[in-house]
Amino acid sequence: MYPKDNIFNIYYNIGRRVPFQVKRCEVGLKRSLFENRYKPTGRTFMVEKVEPKGKYGKAYGYCLVNNVRDDEYLKMYNPNYSIDDIAEIPCAGCGEWVLIDVPGHSLDEIFPIHKADEILSFGQYKGMTYRDVYLRDSRLIPSL
Repeated sequence: MYPKDNIFNIYYNIGRRVPFQVKRCEVGLKRSLFENRYKPTGRTFMVEKVEPKGKYGKAYGYCLVNNVRDDEYLKMYNPNYSIDDIAEIPCAGCGEWVLIDVPGHSLDEIFPIHKADEILSFGQYKGMTYRDVYLRDSRLIPSL
């Protein structure tokens, strides 16, 4: 996941699974510490429901602070919010959201890491392993 995603892009990238936990890089990407972006510490949101409408829509859930539910933040945006409810998550369509967790699913299951000996089943390299493709076209991969 890239830190400039919005909640709706994350929702589609994880296969429309709910619930999922996200965090917003509130201080801006260039000034926020990279190490803290993907940690569940600080203010995060558990997204329970997504209603896409076009490119954006509305996302609903609750707020967590250091992995403990905290309803005070969402009460500022919705005075009628109660603990039993899920509320609309503000700025769901804005960028700078990162995926923290998908409860009940391993992130390796959602985003599989391919092994060098796996065979591609599509495209111009169909039938070749990832290793063969790398050895053949390693010039296409920029050096770090």
